[in-house]
Amino acid sequence: MAFPEPRRYTPLRSPYQAPVRGTLLANRYALLSVSDKNGLVPFARQLCDAGFVILSTGGTAKTLAAGGVAVPPVDRMTNP
Repeated sequence: MAFPEPRRYTPLRSPYQAPVRGTLLANRYALLSVSDKNGLVPFARQLCDAGFVILSTGGTAKTLAAGGVAVPPVDRMTNP
């Protein structure tokens, strides 16, 4: 019994260019919003070390900033 030839898959082509490094689409983001802040800062640091940009609002953002984690203002990210 003969097996059929395997299909060769080609990458999908898109009319859009790949995102440029440093743009919203080229980065990985994590939105953190929690009520229990225990362990939040070490967790956020691990995400930063893994290459994520942390986004947060309100009290969570204040806690992260007080812990030394860089948190860009969310309005800067959502209102270009």
